[in-house]
Amino acid sequence: MQLQKDKKSLLTYGAFAILLLSLGYLGFAHRSVIKERNGLLVERATLEQKVTMLKKSFTEQKAQAESSMRARQAAEAKMGKANQLLTEQETQVKELQAKVETLEAQWEKRSESDKEQQEQVRLAIDQWKAKVEELQTTIATGQTKIRAQETRINDLESLAATTKAALDNESVQHKGCREKNGKLAALSEELTKSYQKKGVVDVLSSNEPLTQLKKVEMEKLMQEYLDRVDAEVLPKSGVER
Repeated sequence: MQLQKDKKSLLTYGAFAILLLSLGYLGFAHRSVIKERNGLLVERATLEQKVTMLKKSFTEQKAQAESSMRARQAAEAKMGKANQLLTEQETQVKELQAKVETLEAQWEKRSESDKEQQEQVRLAIDQWKAKVEELQTTIATGQTKIRAQETRINDLESLAATTKAALDNESVQHKGCREKNGKLAALSEELTKSYQKKGVVDVLSSNEPLTQLKKVEMEKLMQEYLDRVDAEVLPKSGVER
């Protein structure tokens, strides 16, 4: 009878030893997740710096916006792995809690003669319960920080999209400027030809002073030129550099 009782005690202590090893491994895995999370925070700071540099020039903004998108995708992939590890840890915590509850139930059934040993085991159980609760708190904190990081990454993605849209709009404005300038150049050439047809070049090359030109014709030509230039006034750009 005593031998059987000792066997049960050995089995119980063995179960507690396994439980101790499991929690030790779980703590190591959790520290690895925290380390990886800190690495993701560093990557997030790098992404924010890249987004700030987008404002320097048109070419750099476009290239860095695309680079930020690629970095965001890589960060999301790593964050997905971190979330998966946290989920696995939560599952392990639940399993350990179930084992603790099973052990509690077993020790409750022990006889009064084992009361002292039972008290020691209960103390150990309480200690493991405290460790499990501490681990749960740490996991919850990690999840909160990961969600905050997801929000920041989404903000970076929105900023990159806004920057790209502004760059596209600026490109359209530049194209319009080139077209307007071409039209103004054509008007200038047309005005020069008009002067030549009216003999202005010949008059200017002669010894007669400018005041001797036919002022009415000159004013008429200049007014026509100004009216056509006003019709081609460039609109203000919708993008501030």
